[in-house]
Amino acid sequence: MTIFELKQKIDEKSNESAVLHKKLRVLHDELSQLRNQFEQLEMEEFVNYLQIGEVIEVENYYSFRGYCSDPKSSNSFVAGERFKIAKKNKKSIVIEVTKKLKRQWDEVAKKSVVISEYSPGWKIRVDLDSLFHFYFKSKTMKAAFDSYIKRKQALDNLLND
Repeated sequence: MTIFELKQKIDEKSNESAVLHKKLRVLHDELSQLRNQFEQLEMEEFVNYLQIGEVIEVENYYSFRGYCSDPKSSNSFVAGERFKIAKKNKKSIVIEVTKKLKRQWDEVAKKSVVISEYSPGWKIRVDLDSLFHFYFKSKTMKAAFDSYIKRKQALDNLLND
């Protein structure tokens, strides 16, 4: 191959590469839009799925992003503690703490042990994202939500036919 032919091949491949990069950028933008739509719709469905008065027991430690006016309140929960859904908003969920565990350090066992439980009744406004991620950490809760989505889709398909 001559220098002229190599230069021509390089130019052709550069042009091809530029076209593919442009297509890739367009596909990436479309994919980003679809993911945003999916997340938005999933959040809407999640809010619809939650029932006011539903009691949820925490399986593992979790700390919610949220706000409570009571200075003694805590947004952190450990296994065995419970809260219920008190109110649903677009961007937040209000939860009421129905069971907290009081713990004390046991020097003999070298661990924290539960000495009592109480119902503080704190109302905490929790970020929807925070509750969503908490909910999906549990495989059983995630499976229940996925089942709800499938049932709702099947029902919508039946009603549309």
